[in-house]
Amino acid sequence: MSRKTTQLEVPAEFAERFRTAFEGLSTAEIARRLGYKSQSPLTKFVQGQALPTADVLLKIAELTKINLHWLLTGEGDPSADPLSFLGLDLLGAVERLTDLREVPIEEMMRHLVRKALAARCCDLVKKHPNLEPDELLELKALMPLMSATPDKASAAISPFRRRA
Repeated sequence: MSRKTTQLEVPAEFAERFRTAFEGLSTAEIARRLGYKSQSPLTKFVQGQALPTADVLLKIAELTKINLHWLLTGEGDPSADPLSFLGLDLLGAVERLTDLREVPIEEMMRHLVRKALAARCCDLVKKHPNLEPDELLELKALMPLMSATPDKASAAISPFRRRA
């Protein structure tokens, strides 16, 4: 009994999404970033003749922050980065702060959001006798934050922390 292998059909649009994921980088640069010694393994991907292996697909997603479902099917949002809503300028600033303070980006985001909400709460408290009804609701929503103890992340990102 002979075994037949079924070749997975590669949609022609995959090649375009593959190139889009790497935002116009040369094939040589894509190969380097994926850990290939030559460009030849990429030729079939770029020409839409073959799909990368699962390991390579995961590496593509990690390097490009592209949603794998979108890469393979064209469906959904191409961005897999949960912070993409920030936009490039804000995300860049958060990443620079993260590098400067040497903390994970999640800790930095918690710290920045906590600080911004605390500042908003302080602004509302200063305006207290003259608050609009919606501002009073906002203040009530923020008050539990003011009485909560700071989390470990906020303590770790103290302005007094210095790089070694």
